[in-house]
Amino acid sequence: MSEVSAATAERVQRVVEKMGYVKNLTAAALSSQRSGLVGAVLSNIFSASPSQPDVEINPFYGEFLLLLDRELQPTGSTLCLYTGREETFVNFLLERNLDGAILVGIVAKELPPVLERRESRLVFFDSFLQHRVYMRVQTDELKGGGMAADYLIAQGRKHLVFVGGAVRDLPSNIPAVRFEGASRVCDQSGLRLMLIEESTSFEGGRRAARRVLDLKADGVVAAADVMAAGLIRGLQEAGAKVPDDVAVVGYDDLPLARMISPPLTTVRQGLPEKVQAAVELLKDGEKGEVRIIKPHLVVRESA
Repeated sequence: MSEVSAATAERVQRVVEKMGYVKNLTAAALSSQRSGLVGAVLSNIFSASPSQPDVEINPFYGEFLLLLDRELQPTGSTLCLYTGREETFVNFLLERNLDGAILVGIVAKELPPVLERRESRLVFFDSFLQHRVYMRVQTDELKGGGMAADYLIAQGRKHLVFVGGAVRDLPSNIPAVRFEGASRVCDQSGLRLMLIEESTSFEGGRRAARRVLDLKADGVVAAADVMAAGLIRGLQEAGAKVPDDVAVVGYDDLPLARMISPPLTTVRQGLPEKVQAAVELLKDGEKGEVRIIKPHLVVRESA
């Protein structure tokens, strides 16, 4: 097929502008075999109970989606979001002609073979599942949890508590691995890391404050910044001073960490770098490829 001349292209452009032509994405997908859609699966972030309509959502998810959309825009792809239950997300993937999908925090041990047969390009994000076909991006959570505990110990704190959700029930989830990293560092220093399990939310952290004081803890590693923010509020309401009485270290380094008082010392998990890596894997990643992002400690006033 010969190339379109400049004059012809100019005439076509004038007609397009006059007629208000809009590209038919369905037709383009049929011809190119690409839909331009990338799925983001954020399972179980809403309560399954209809009696709890006002669910507190971790601000991590909003930050993740904004970063992901920003990374996808230059590629010409559009974000397609799923926030249902983990056991039903497969239908979401199969019913849409997605170019690929990023699955956040998936803990199910096996995905249906139908996904592998369709050669779906999937990236596990913040998940410890191993798979020979699908790709994975995560922070070195063991190291990050250890950094938080090590910093508190270096500050002279002797009675440390980890506050996080579902650590015992789901030993391969993100809070559990962060707890394991902190626990190893405490063991090496001859200290015992105490554990308080609460929901990963502001109110969960706030509820944990009284138990932190009952345990006479002087240092806390929170599994997420949103928990740390609630914990600080709860400690202050109980009359405790942060960091004089209890030092608090969070995890994530979301914008929230700079907004609370005192500003939060936290472990930066490298969310922008992780999102960028996930998009790169969707485009050019090899089967089974894994990207591990290094965490960094950000020192502010809460510890």
